[in-house]
Formats: sequence, structure tokens, C-alpha cells
Amino acid sequence: MLLKILFAAVIGYLFGCINFAYYYARIKGENVFALGSSNAGATNIGRNFGIKAGIIVGILDGLKMIAALWLVQNLFNPSDLLMGITVIGCVCGHIFPLQLNFNGGKGAACLIGAGLYLLPWQAIVILVILFLFLYLFQRNYKKAAFITMCCSPIVFCLYLSWLTSVLFTAAICLVVYSHLPKKVKFKVAKTKDEFEQIAKLNYQTFVEEIPQHQANAKHSLTDKMHAKNIYIVAKKGPRVIGMVALNDKRPFSLDQKIPNLNQYIEDPNKHLCEVRLLSIAPDFRKGKVLAGLIHSICKYVIKNHIDYLLISATTRELKMYRSFGFKPF
Repeated sequence: MLLKILFAAVIGYLFGCINFAYYYARIKGENVFALGSSNAGATNIGRNFGIKAGIIVGILDGLKMIAALWLVQNLFNPSDLLMGITVIGCVCGHIFPLQLNFNGGKGAACLIGAGLYLLPWQAIVILVILFLFLYLFQRNYKKAAFITMCCSPIVFCLYLSWLTSVLFTAAICLVVYSHLPKKVKFKVAKTKDEFEQIAKLNYQTFVEEIPQHQANAKHSLTDKMHAKNIYIVAKKGPRVIGMVALNDKRPFSLDQKIPNLNQYIEDPNKHLCEVRLLSIAPDFRKGKVLAGLIHSICKYVIKNHIDYLLISATTRELKMYRSFGFKPF
């Protein structure tokens, strides 16, 4: 029985890892993690590519759950335990897909698919009526769906075995967890996806907002010193919302602007590092992202024994840069 449980969990997880939102965005030439809420789910697809696209992705997410349950049911002598484990496995795969560095969707469409497959029609009717009533009262389909989902364990107890109800409720808890606000994390960029998002943010800031470079069809800008840069990024979930580039290998970009740069530095033989490309997504500029990036720069400086930081900055903001500890020359 233990082997069957393991197979059911693996089958559910593998089906859950098939992230249709990510693949749909890729077909359209976009990275779903750089769009809207950065969530790899049907709602984010609908907001960025239209309601029809969101519905298609949502249906496919529900169908992958149904496919996983059907396969387990036909491979093994089905039991409440195996079906419940498959549901949890598929939801886990959708929320934490291995191939996407465990950044996926929120799992609501998968739960709907599981409900359609496992629940009798009477239970489905009750949940649909509850959703419609809440929607008419709230006028917000997300709130109505969320409350319906939280109330559904009561319906499960009426129509499913206690074991299936418990496992289904555990899957709901995972979906609720996936809807919690994500904390902003600061790290050194390492993955291909992070570098792609850095190029998108670089383009948004230094082409669309500050016209320093020519526009292009890809809406992506790779820095000329990309190979030497160390990027510190701020991430909310899988989305890069801020970044700054550090480079301690000469020549710096300042060497190209100021041929005799060394004469302005107290001791040019010290360990120097240039700070460049500070950029924060517009909807996060009033938060603590800037402070977090500066703190991360300080940690990098201390860890790598850097003596001087150099920055190319506008003289209109001398007061701000002095407050950071910079001296103009």
C-alpha cells in the first residue's frame, strides 16, 4: 500500500507541474513571472492576455487534475486515501513546480477540477449556488470563490468519506497558503529567469522612462557589462521588482566617461567597486525595496572587503547621495 501511496503522490505532483500559464506566456514570447502579479496561474494570464486566454488556462489546469485522478483510479484499486493523496500531490505540483524553481500558480483551478471529479452533482450544485450568492453580495468573484473554497469542507463532510474530506481540506489549506502575501527577498541573481527579468526591468527604466538607449521589439536591454556584473535583486515571489549591478573588475563604465579617473580617487590601488543600474519597478518605489537593496550592497561590500564604491549620478540629487555616504568629484 505504501508503494501505491508513493506512486499516487508522484503522479499527482508530475501532472501538477505542467504549468499551462507559463507555457502560454512563452508561446506569446513573454515571461509570466515578469507580468502583472508574476503568478504563473490563469488569473494572471487573463489580466495580461485577455479573459479568453485566462479561461483556457484555467480549464487546462482543472483537466490536469482530472487526468491525474483518472490515471490513479485506473492504475490501482482506488481508495479514498489514494485519491486524496493524488489531489494533494497535484496541488503541490501546481504551486511548487520543480522545473520552475518551485514558483507556480495558486492551485484554485486544480481544486475545482478535483471537486468536479470526486464530488456528486448535489454537492457541486450547493457550492455553485453558494458562490453565486456570495458573488451577488460581494460583486467580487475572487472573494466569492475564496469564501466558497473555505466553506467547502462542510460540504465534503456531507458527501465524502472523512478521510477524503480531511485530505481535500489539506489541499485547500495549501491553496490558502499560496494566496498569502509574499515577502520581498534580496539575493544575488543566478538563474536564467532572473537575468531575463533584469533585462526587462533595465529596459523599462533606461529606455521607456529614462531614454538612454534605443527601443527594440523585445522590450529587453542587456547591459554592456553584463558578463562582469553581479546583480543584487529584490524579489516578491518569483518576480524581480528591483535590482542593482555591482562590478569590481576594471575597466569600469566610469573609466570610459573619465579617462583620468584615478586622479579623483584617494587611493586607486584599493579594492574598488562600481555601482550601476539601480532600478525599482514603479509600483514598489514607495516601499522598503530601496532600503533593502542598499542594505544588500553594504553586506556585499563587507563580505568582499571592498574599500571604495563608485557611482555615476545626477548632480540634482547630491543631497540624497551624500546621505548614502558618497562624495562628489
